[in-house]
Amino acid sequence: MNHGMQIDDTIVAVASAPGLGGRGIVRISGPESLAIIDQLTANPGAQRSSRARGRAMQVDVILPVAGSEPVTCQATMLGWPDQRSYTGQISAELHLNVPEPVLEYIVQRCHGLGARLARPGEFTLRGFLAGRMDLTQAEAVMGLIHAADSHQFHTALEQLAGGLATPFAAIREELLLLLADLEAGLDFVEEDIEFISRESLVERLEIVQYRLSSLRDQVLGRSRTDSSEIVLVGFPNVGKSSLYNRLTESESAIVSSHHGTTRDWLTKTVQMGSQQFRITDTAGIDSEEFWRSGLEPPVNAGGGQFPAESAGIGEMSGSSIEQLSGRQTMRAMQRAALVLVCVDAASPAQWESGLAAMNRLGRRGQLVATRSDLAHGQDIPSQAVGTSAVTGAGLAELRKVILEKISLATHNGFEVVPATLLRCTAALQQAAGDLAETLAAARNGAGEEVVAAGIRLVLDAVGEISGAVCNEDVLDRVFSRFCIGK
Repeated sequence: MNHGMQIDDTIVAVASAPGLGGRGIVRISGPESLAIIDQLTANPGAQRSSRARGRAMQVDVILPVAGSEPVTCQATMLGWPDQRSYTGQISAELHLNVPEPVLEYIVQRCHGLGARLARPGEFTLRGFLAGRMDLTQAEAVMGLIHAADSHQFHTALEQLAGGLATPFAAIREELLLLLADLEAGLDFVEEDIEFISRESLVERLEIVQYRLSSLRDQVLGRSRTDSSEIVLVGFPNVGKSSLYNRLTESESAIVSSHHGTTRDWLTKTVQMGSQQFRITDTAGIDSEEFWRSGLEPPVNAGGGQFPAESAGIGEMSGSSIEQLSGRQTMRAMQRAALVLVCVDAASPAQWESGLAAMNRLGRRGQLVATRSDLAHGQDIPSQAVGTSAVTGAGLAELRKVILEKISLATHNGFEVVPATLLRCTAALQQAAGDLAETLAAARNGAGEEVVAAGIRLVLDAVGEISGAVCNEDVLDRVFSRFCIGK
């Protein structure tokens, strides 16, 4: 497909599948779309005001017949008079209950009025070039078209909704911010102005490395999580231990109204349905910073001990103990297939932090509102499962949610359509390798210009995945496999 990147003319094609069907679609996109529709339909002037508002409307399509009076057929016209269309251009669709030859005749009429016949994938290509989607989402469109079963269909649908685009966009944005800080420092090197400290640079690179490596492993089918591990986390004294006892049907955890009762973690294997799980009760973390921004990998994600971990508990201050607990909790959360984020149903002040934690965890997180018997009519968040260790309320629902969530987390992961996997595997490995080298250089005290050059390499590899960095040959290979009209 040698499209020559021509995107400012008007194109037309049949957008519905060939063969018998109840409804056919003619799609047209480009600056002359609505003007051509005007010439195809009767009384276009009366329809212009409605079409300008982008509403669906009934129109009569005029079909000239050689040697006789023109024939008209009724159609539903959908118009997009601005950049909010699928292609990011002025666009329109005609939906008609007519045979396929009539659809082709309408396409030829549009062609005679100035529209070019669309090439395979050209509508989606225009959407990509207009920034309406990234390359992984464009490939998801093809995945939807070729889906052979419901699993493939839902995989493509999730990818189209940004399941892969969103995390890669976040990684790219953080790398761009890091590069901007480094280049600002290089611009003012003679003034001795520090825009980012070496410690902060290494820490932020480690966070990006963890995110990228996790995403790579999930895409390539190498999950880092333990499919049998469930971890309970939350503020102190929210009833985690009571919930742990009910879920494990034991009295292993000490239950007390005093804060900080749980110091040593407890783990017990339980049977739910046909599966066995290890449930772990962690120490409560009374730190807003942890819940709002601390759900990141430890700074020492590459291995080794933290300073606090090399000391005995007796030598550590209360704040050091909490820091150590926080790091251990983060490690457990990274490993777990499901994290139950516990908040007190009677303490709405905790809910915002709990929701922020759950959003960071994504499908591996579940908000649990404990002590629902003490909520006294308080409406808990819709995302939470309300439970009471005293009355047993909500426990059956929580067990059901646990089984559903773990099934999603361990079987679906970040599945991608085959076309994306084939195209992205090398770029993912390249990005991870370049980032590891860049991080090692930063740790070893390399100059900021060396680290900046390494970040640019990582950005190029990540950009290849999303299409932020690509050439015409890549687009040819991707979009030439589409059918005409998509």
